[in-house]
Amino acid sequence: MPKNVLFMYAFSLSKSLSIYGMRIGAQIAVSTDEEVIQEFKDAIPFSCRTTWSNIPKGGMKLFATIMKNPKLKANFLKEKQGYMNLLNERANIFLTEAKKENLEVLPYKSGFFVTVPVGEIVDKVIEDLESKNIFVIKFDTGIRIGLCSVPKRKIKGLAKKIKDSINKFKN
Repeated sequence: MPKNVLFMYAFSLSKSLSIYGMRIGAQIAVSTDEEVIQEFKDAIPFSCRTTWSNIPKGGMKLFATIMKNPKLKANFLKEKQGYMNLLNERANIFLTEAKKENLEVLPYKSGFFVTVPVGEIVDKVIEDLESKNIFVIKFDTGIRIGLCSVPKRKIKGLAKKIKDSINKFKN
């Protein structure tokens, strides 16, 4: 690698370890120049500290403990896969029903949220949904539904309720 290149790799442990609220991660720097690495090591604590303060030490300790113990790591990966499967099941329920209801949904491949474009009536739709104890996140002129936090039994029928609310305020 040329001396003037500093390769950096950053990743989030929050999602990787299924502990999203912990806000932990890591950044790894690679260079053939020791001086560049030392400059990185000197600068990064200041830069990170002024941006985020300190990371939760418990999260980093948890990561190290799990990764060093093959049994804990295997148990963790099995548990994580279960949650990933659950999230996929929730998404499939919502997306299948959204298609049936002709509810437009932005492209979804995976993740915690699905986004529905609503248009200028977004505030009215949100208010209407909230009156039915359906809580979404406003996203410009759309709404985001946190599939990660809604039980499957409550996802069933949700697309229809959203579509009905949108139709209530259209034209």
